Amino acid sequence: MAQLTARERRLIRGAAIVMVLYLFVFYGIKGVNWLDTKRTEHTQLTGELASLETQSLRELKKSKEFRDLQKRAGIDFATLSDEGLVTRSRNAIQSLAGRHSVGLSPIRESQGRSRAQLRQFQIDGKGSAKQVLGFLNELDSIGVPLVVDRVHVKRQKSPRKLEVQMTVSLLSFPEWKPKGAAGA
Repeated sequence: MAQLTARERRLIRGAAIVMVLYLFVFYGIKGVNWLDTKRTEHTQLTGELASLETQSLRELKKSKEFRDLQKRAGIDFATLSDEGLVTRSRNAIQSLAGRHSVGLSPIRESQGRSRAQLRQFQIDGKGSAKQVLGFLNELDSIGVPLVVDRVHVKRQKSPRKLEVQMTVSLLSFPEWKPKGAAGA
């Protein structure tokens, strides 16, 4: 290869610089725009990620509160159906009466008057004042959505014995507000 003169080398160097400047001006702007677009997308995705993390934490908190409420109420929602809930309610009432030594006559059951009210129970029982009042006091904390509609207490002929007649409504779970909840 032939030796280049100093003038030719300066000419080639100048042409290379002009070519680099040309490429930088026309293709560099596209590169800068592309990088700016990617930066904007990255910023947007980072914001969405932070939002999703916050939402995820909120949902985890709700889930934990739900599990805690489920444990406190002793309810397994997976096994509940309306008929299963009616049976469970009837058994829970009878069990509570047994714990307080309140004698119950057979529980009469009728259809609820609304969609939120699954069933109505007519309950008649007998026992001492302490037993009957203990039964009534714990009735709303047996883990099923029961609401006492009407209570009629009268004294029996034997001393210190009471007879209680009550109407209790079984609500659907979405309508139930457990003891201590807002609006309960």
